[in-house]
Amino acid sequence: MSYLYYYFGNVFTPYYICPTIHPRRSLYGTLPSFPEYTGMNRQYPPVDIKDFLNSALEMEALLDDSKSLLHSIQASENFAFQLKDAAQKGDQDTVDQLIKETGVNREVQTQFTPTSIIFLLFDPCCVLRLQLGW
Repeated sequence: MSYLYYYFGNVFTPYYICPTIHPRRSLYGTLPSFPEYTGMNRQYPPVDIKDFLNSALEMEALLDDSKSLLHSIQASENFAFQLKDAAQKGDQDTVDQLIKETGVNREVQTQFTPTSIIFLLFDPCCVLRLQLGW
């Protein structure tokens, strides 16, 4: 005979698998039904948008840095070649040095795969992820 285990709370309870027995019924009687969640009684904290507005402002600065980085890649084929060449060789130090030369003011982490390069631009409140295929 096979069992199916249902998880209720912190107890695993075995139930027989049988087409004639209701799945919410066990050998010991009917399982208690759980009340549906209603958000009517929930108290929400007051809305404070100060941090949200600050994040939006900081994200603009990250976007400016990303524009600078993307412009450097678009404007110079030599720069794009050096960046991809260093990434393909796995030379993280050279990649980081090339990124710093673009004028990016924020911390940038670079990851590369055989199909793309990923730039993560960090600020204390937010992160911008750019992924460019190559």
